[in-house]
Amino acid sequence: MQLRIKEETHLAITKLKEQLLLDSYDDVIWHFIEPFLPLSNSSESLRKEALDEFKKGETISFEEILAEHEKD
Repeated sequence: MQLRIKEETHLAITKLKEQLLLDSYDDVIWHFIEPFLPLSNSSESLRKEALDEFKKGETISFEEILAEHEKD
């Protein structure tokens, strides 16, 4: 499949491809599309589980993780 795009668009996509260290233009496009796709059932379950843990206060901060790591 081919897409017609303006030269300005092509240059912008090429720059993004290089900056994001992506292998193809397809990867650049997916980089922007993927956040808008629906989650799989397993991902949605994990998201709900994490949200429940957060609401119950069963999480620790990044700073706490770093502090624990520094002790080791």
